[in-house]
Amino acid sequence: MMTLILRLVGNAIALYVASTLIDGIQFGAGGEVDFGSLLAVTLIFGVVNAVIKPIVQVVTCRPFWSRSVCSPL
Repeated sequence: MMTLILRLVGNAIALYVASTLIDGIQFGAGGEVDFGSLLAVTLIFGVVNAVIKPIVQVVTCRPFWSRSVCSPL
């Protein structure tokens, strides 16, 4: 649970920094940051990462087989 919270906080900080450094990213109107929108996007990123990560691991053969089975010939 603590790992999930730390990842969400890290994502929120990264999104906040990106929104302040890059002109095209905004979480609110007029240059102000709407922390509700920032939190919503952070949660969406967390859910997407939680769903995509196991799929990528299965496709890349990491969790189930040894490297000898999945290594290119």
